[in-house]
This record gives sequence, structure tokens and C-alpha cells, in this order.
Amino acid sequence: MRSKRNGVIDKEWSTYIHRKHKERLSSVKAVVDDSPPLLRSHLFSKQKKNQLTEGKEQQDLKDRLTEIERCNRILLEKVAKIIRVSKPIEAPVRKKSLNFLNRRHEHYRICAENKVILMPIIDTLEAFA
Repeated sequence: MRSKRNGVIDKEWSTYIHRKHKERLSSVKAVVDDSPPLLRSHLFSKQKKNQLTEGKEQQDLKDRLTEIERCNRILLEKVAKIIRVSKPIEAPVRKKSLNFLNRRHEHYRICAENKVILMPIIDTLEAFA
């Protein structure tokens, strides 16, 4: 309560009020929240799109399984037919060529000619080394 009559008391009172005000100001903490806002997952999840794709994926999976079953049935039928119809497998008889000896002699002759041609080349290389 301020007194209008006594100036000294009035001055002391206003000094006291000012000092209390400064104390309160020095103990004030920041009230501004500068942290990032909380993430709202429902804004990013796109649940309607997920429902639609989930239904489509399930349908695709059913179609794929149906296709696999069909292929398996066809394969089983082919194997069963092979087992019913096939004759026992015999080891193939390897036929020897009638021209085998002639080809071997021709090969040896060519190798000998190549050696004759190669010798002068090697001698020439040794001369330059």
C-alpha cells in the first residue's frame, strides 16, 4: 500500500518493489519450447493406400499359387507319362570312327611341319637377344 503523505516511506517502498521485481526477473526461465514437434504417424502412413495394395497383393499371391499348382500338376503328368511309356535306358555305344587312324597321322604330320617352321624363328630371336 502506497502512502501519499510520506515521501520517504513511498521511496523505500518503491525501492523494495523494484528490488523484488529484479530478483524475480533473474530467476525467470525460458518458456519458449524450441524442441521439434512430435511426429504424427497417422499423417504419413497412408492407410487407405496400404489397404488397397494389401488386397491386391493377396490376390496376386493367390494367382501365383494357382499358377504354381497348375505347373506342378502338368509336370507330374509328364513324369507319370515318361514312367509309363519309357523303355529302360541303355548306355550309349560309342562308335569308333573309320577315319580315326588317318586323322591321327595327319595331325602328327602337321605338328612335325610346324616344328620345322618354328626352329628358324627361335634361332633368329636368340640372335637378337
